[in-house]
Amino acid sequence: MKQVPAALWIWPDLDRRATNVFAYFRIELKWPAGAVRARIDASASSKYLLGIDAFPFLDSYAVDRPSGHSASVLWATAYCLGENTPIMTEHNKGRAGFLCQVRFLDAQGNTLRTVSTGRTKGWKCLLPPSRPREAMRQSLWNGYHEIVDLTKEPRDWKTTGFDDSSWTTPRMILNRRLDFGTLLPRDIPHLVSHPVNYQDFSFEPMKGRLEQQGAGFLIDATTPGSFPALLFDFGKPIVGWPTLQISGGSSGSLSLWYGETLDLARTDTFILDGGSHVLSPFMTRAFRYLRVSFNGSDSPCFLASVKLRTWEYPLKPVGVFHCDREDLNTVAQISRYTVQLSARDNWEGSITRETQSWVADSRIMGQVGFWCFGETALTQHEIRQFLRIPHADGTIPATGPQKNNFAIPGFNAWFILWVCEYWQRTADREFFLETLPGLWKVVEFFESQKDSDGLVRNCLRKGWWCFTDWAPIDNSDADTSTNAALVVAWSRFYRAVLSGPVRAFSPNFVTQPFPCLSMV
Repeated sequence: MKQVPAALWIWPDLDRRATNVFAYFRIELKWPAGAVRARIDASASSKYLLGIDAFPFLDSYAVDRPSGHSASVLWATAYCLGENTPIMTEHNKGRAGFLCQVRFLDAQGNTLRTVSTGRTKGWKCLLPPSRPREAMRQSLWNGYHEIVDLTKEPRDWKTTGFDDSSWTTPRMILNRRLDFGTLLPRDIPHLVSHPVNYQDFSFEPMKGRLEQQGAGFLIDATTPGSFPALLFDFGKPIVGWPTLQISGGSSGSLSLWYGETLDLARTDTFILDGGSHVLSPFMTRAFRYLRVSFNGSDSPCFLASVKLRTWEYPLKPVGVFHCDREDLNTVAQISRYTVQLSARDNWEGSITRETQSWVADSRIMGQVGFWCFGETALTQHEIRQFLRIPHADGTIPATGPQKNNFAIPGFNAWFILWVCEYWQRTADREFFLETLPGLWKVVEFFESQKDSDGLVRNCLRKGWWCFTDWAPIDNSDADTSTNAALVVAWSRFYRAVLSGPVRAFSPNFVTQPFPCLSMV
């Protein structure tokens, strides 16, 4: 991040062993005379929602001064899964932190004032009682169920004049590089959002009363034992935030259930306080069907609207596939749409599960992204990120973008293939040279692991997970799939480095003995 050298990471004073932590941050800002806009840079470990004057935006940095405003509130909700959370691929774990810098600019773009976390007085924080940390886990791959108790939510905390005297001053985290690394400017386009309406709905009264009134729904769950529900069909799988505009329902609760089919899972629960709210989970959800169930309340409630805000990478179709077999056309259409849904800040291998990047999955999605959308920036971004988080021996983790100890040896072969195939498709010499030192370390490591037969052995060593997409081919000391993949990867790497760009990396490289020749 280019403009935050002065800002410091902050977080509420909380034991680092805590898990499933939400934190609220706010500061009231006076607009300097002559300021027409603000430039905001922010980051969090690991997720955040940022807003100004109760209008949220995500990963957006330019804000025009609201007409007639002399002051504004900058607010954020940050979330950390927790360092000690047991999770299969060790993703989204790490030190909790929030960082933000605001520069007020005049019409000519000159900085009039800078406000930074850890540097400027006035920042306040709260561990909200409305978001209990004791929620149950979704699975060992996922985080926790979201629960929001609106009866305990601080009212109007996103507006000026709110009394935050009971909130605490956040603690500065000074060793920011040790915990968070060096911030980098965003090298891919910002994600985009647009509203989507449901296509159909159905009632499930369950001893309660449901009635459509105009564009909304009256729900009465006051009868003991009643739990009426509405099922909304958005027509196809989609990724984003469901948003519900609701009022009433004092002392009741509603739960959100999601599924790509009618096999739904409850994920979010809101405890109602009888007021008017726009409800939305903090995390994005992937689903086609949304079930909104209501549980006993003292008064009926009115659901004015149900919509979804997407959150996706701005891909633009450039390729077309069509043949005389409709089944293949359908496969191509579904595959293309699946990759489109999986494109966000990385090629996400599982949008409904851990939202991680998996090397082998990203390689395939990068190919589809290139041929169907002409996309190269997202692939470059992800390859660079993997090369920034190598293991101590130089190999590449199986998943990203966070640094972790999760290793699949065969995925290192797929990573080499991924980069070499990208070079063949794009002829991007500069990028290939940038990746070459990291690729060479992977090749050197596996060359050092070979026995006299030319096989990489000890594949069942601690910390390695040998598998080829769940296929039970082999799981021996000299894993067949791992060795086969390495042969193909090294052969492709050898052809790539001799094709020209390597000469700028090292003039003597091609004349030196090439280790992988023994396996080609």
